[in-house]
Amino acid sequence: MSLRHQLYKVFEALGHFEAPADVVLRGHFRANPQLGRSQRHQIAEACFYMLRHRRRLNQQPFTTATKDWPQDLKWNNRASLIEKTLYEMRNGFGDLSHLPAPIKYSLPEWLYERLMAQGASDLLFQALLEPAALDLRIATWHPKHQSVARERLIDSLREEGIVAHPHPDVAQALRVEGKPALEKSASFNKGLLEVQDVASQAVAALLAPRRNQTLVDFCAGAGGKTLALAIAMRNTGQVYACDNNTTRLARLKPRLVRSGLSNVQPFAIDSEVDPKLVRLASKADAVLVDAPCSGFGTLRRNPDLKWRFKADDLERLVVQQASILQAASRLVRPGGWLVYATCSLLREENQDQVLAFLEASEQFELESPMQVLQSQGISLGRELALESAGKHHGMVWQTDPSSDGCDGFFAARMRRRV
Repeated sequence: MSLRHQLYKVFEALGHFEAPADVVLRGHFRANPQLGRSQRHQIAEACFYMLRHRRRLNQQPFTTATKDWPQDLKWNNRASLIEKTLYEMRNGFGDLSHLPAPIKYSLPEWLYERLMAQGASDLLFQALLEPAALDLRIATWHPKHQSVARERLIDSLREEGIVAHPHPDVAQALRVEGKPALEKSASFNKGLLEVQDVASQAVAALLAPRRNQTLVDFCAGAGGKTLALAIAMRNTGQVYACDNNTTRLARLKPRLVRSGLSNVQPFAIDSEVDPKLVRLASKADAVLVDAPCSGFGTLRRNPDLKWRFKADDLERLVVQQASILQAASRLVRPGGWLVYATCSLLREENQDQVLAFLEASEQFELESPMQVLQSQGISLGRELALESAGKHHGMVWQTDPSSDGCDGFFAARMRRRV
């Protein structure tokens, strides 16, 4: 089956926006096991290019079939979209200055307007159309291998044909060239490396984990930050990995086995008000709330989000975030820390959430995030002043895909006074 046949089927499935793009692609590849690695790569690259530029591509369709188009498939809007995608991937696109900005940057009108109202730049909009880099987190300590040297790992990867470089802003991170088959790497399978964007690595570091602490990853998902915390604690203490999605939480298990760690406790909950959480009330030295969010800071790697997430979804999500943050705060011991984070670019999910929480929870106060990060060899992102009604509450932290070359994350580090 030709590339165009494959794309015709996948583009149809993607167009329903009923599931994340990577889930749709995995399903297609399982149904077509004859596809080799190179073919799967071509299909995935074309699909993600189309999703990034979908609105603009639909404004500038090809109007006639090419000689390469399969005769047994109808020439229609989907076929036109495929041809435009393949053409641009080979040849690039011309001057787009004549197009309205939301179309030029291929964003829904509502999202473009919200970002503009926050002062977003053309550089950010352009960056969100670029593919994301591939970052690795080094397990600087491992139960079996003890200390892990960054330069030695780089040499080991090079021997396997994988080119990686030290990240300039994150001491424990590598940036990889291209999209190699990391799952075949010996270093990866030994648990010495994990795929994790550097902004996500920095969020975990904001907890400043130390040996023998009790930490809670309140929205752990597949456990990327959980593992980073557990490693930083040198396999001592306890990290509770909470999530109400057992499917996501199950993906932590093989990663945990590969890591060799024994200080992680998966903790399935029904919701943020699950009675089982009472056992952890005021017990945690630090709690991480990587809240469910719109995910717009990850559009470079998840471009389908801008088409699947609707403006009406935001109001429901903001209410959920506030409830989760309030519930998680009850687990923090006096003198302990609470880190709230999202991979969103929207103020409603970020600064506004923290302001509302601080005004309702006077026992918490903001602490400087950059000071904590820099003490761990991280100089990524920047601090922003959090202010309301003329009152300065403290500093929060944010990364920008256009200037930091990573996902757009927001975080606030708060200390419980009593």
